[in-house]
Amino acid sequence: MSLQKLVQKKLKLEHQWAQQALNQNQVTPDMKWMDIDIKNIKVAINNQCVTDAKKELEVKV
Repeated sequence: MSLQKLVQKKLKLEHQWAQQALNQNQVTPDMKWMDIDIKNIKVAINNQCVTDAKKELEVKV
């Protein structure tokens, strides 16, 4: 998945989490699963950044 799509997915989940927090005034089990998904996407974003940087360095060398 491209970096842009990962960031968009992360932002969408964060928005959903915030909306639920505002509406429910508590953290629900569904929100906890969203938080886990957000953390996994953050890892994927970091990995994609590393992959992109390696490709960029290979092209320059």
